[in-house]
Parts: sequence; C-alpha cells; structure tokens
Amino acid sequence: EPRTLQAIYRHRRLVRDPAPERVHAELLSLLSVPGASAWLRRMDEHGLLTQLFEELEPARRCAETYYGPGGVLAHTLEVCARVDFLLSNLRKIYPGLATDLEKHIASRGGGAFRALLLLSALLHDVAKPETARLEGKRLRFFEHDTRGAVAAEEILRRLRLSREQIDTASAIVRHHLRPGHLASGGPLSERAIYRFFRDLGENAPGLLLVCWGDHASYMPEARLKRLLKTAVADPARSDLSRLKPEEARKTMRHLQLVSQLLRRWRDLKRAPEPERLLDGRDVMKLLKIPPGPKVGELLERVREAQAEGTVRSR
Repeated sequence: EPRTLQAIYRHRRLVRDPAPERVHAELLSLLSVPGASAWLRRMDEHGLLTQLFEELEPARRCAETYYGPGGVLAHTLEVCARVDFLLSNLRKIYPGLATDLEKHIASRGGGAFRALLLLSALLHDVAKPETARLEGKRLRFFEHDTRGAVAAEEILRRLRLSREQIDTASAIVRHHLRPGHLASGGPLSERAIYRFFRDLGENAPGLLLVCWGDHASYMPEARLKRLLKTAVADPARSDLSRLKPEEARKTMRHLQLVSQLLRRWRDLKRAPEPERLLDGRDVMKLLKIPPGPKVGELLERVREAQAEGTVRSR
C-alpha cells in the first residue's frame, strides 16, 4: 500500500530495533515461499535490505562497469531471483532429479531450508567490495569466497540463526566458486567428483542449487528459459559451438557441470556404501607405523582410489 511503503522507507532504521530472533523469524517466513526473491527487491527499494544487512551496501557501487547500475548488489539480487526460479520449477527443469531434491530440502527443514538457500545466495558475494582489485583492465576479487564465508557467519550469528544453519550458509559461500573452477578444467575426473562430495557432504545439493542461480544470472531470463534443455544436458553429448557469444557458451558449460554433479549426487545417494577394504589396524600392521594422522591420510587415499575405480579389492 503506497502510504505504508512510504512510512517503511521513512522509518527504515527502526527495523534494527526488534530482537534479532524476531527479525530472523520474519525473514525466514518471508523467504520460505515461491516468489520470495521479489520481496528482497522490494526490501531494497524501500531501504530495509541494507539496514538489516549493512555489509551489502558497498556492493551497490562495486563493479558497476562489469555488472551495470547497482553493481554487485544488482547481480546478487539477480542470483536470488534465479535460485528462486529454480526452486519453484524443479519438476520442470529436473524431472529426473526433482523428487530426490525435494526430499533433501524437506529433510533439511523444508521452507526454512529454502529460505536459507536464498540467504546464502544473498551473501555469496558479500566480500567482493573489500577484495576488488584492478589487474590491468580486469577487475579481480581474490579470496572473496573465504572472506565472504567469515562475513556470512558473523551476519547470521547476529541474526541468531542456528549453528547448523550458519555452518551450511558459510560452507555454501566458501565453496561457491568450486563448480565454476571444475567447469573450466575440462571433463570431470572421478577423483574430482569424489573430492567435491567428500568435502561438501550434506551441503553439496544446496551449494549446487545456489551455484546454478549464480551462473544462470549471467544470461537474460528469457534466453535462459529457451535454453533450459541445453543447460541440463550431459556435457559429453552437447555441442555448444553454435551458441553465441562466448559468454553464453561459458554460462551453459557451467550449468551443465552443475547438472552433471546433481545427477552424480543422486546416483551416489542411491548407491550402496562401498565396501571398506582396510581399517586403521590393518594400515598400522602392514606398514609398521604407530597411530596418528598418517593412518587417516592413507585410508583416505585408499577410499579415493576406490572411488576412481583403480582399487577394487583388498
């Protein structure tokens, strides 16, 4: 209602006054339903967003030459919109994965987890302004992932989110560049896949959903919708050579890699646990070494070799 919106803007600073627990409850309610990203935009238009998340205000003026008006903050809100679009259309975009993803989201809290993914998207580039460096003609943001994870943890602790929620969001922010790096390295190896899921654990699906939104934000929504079948295709069977410009091919490569990892997550989730070939006692006895970190490192190398298929028996 127009007069209410005017009052919200005029008194926006008062949003800091309620107890953090009340603010976080309202935020999670707001972000737990389809279409929630539109409310993040309305919050920003009426001054509430950066009153609650003051660390985001510098992003508004950062990298405008790259992202356009609104800089990194405009990009961030676009990422939130893409994550929202994906979560609202899982059955259309990933018909073969939707049931597993919906069960995972439900097991992590349902609407509250949906809200947490949007909060993770909102904070994924929070450290870009403080890490922005111009190298020649290229703007770089070295370590914005790791420093952003620390900032996200502080922000969500301030809002009194649970330890599990904070750890999940922080892990997503810390690792959000990882699928993009994998996409730039050629075909995925079994070792890279194993290490990715080993390091991310239960946070892997949430991270991939946020990364899908991050990469998808670089393509206009109308074109993205036309190319959804390409975005979820198997990279090994997809020819992107006719797609123009190069930036669009890069976006598709990244989305295909995310899709590939989501399918592997489903397959690994359904597969039986691999047989444990050795335990710590075996390692110490065979190599005549005492207990210590080296035993764990060697067992992990055996598990990695099992995942690659180079070791199949005791």
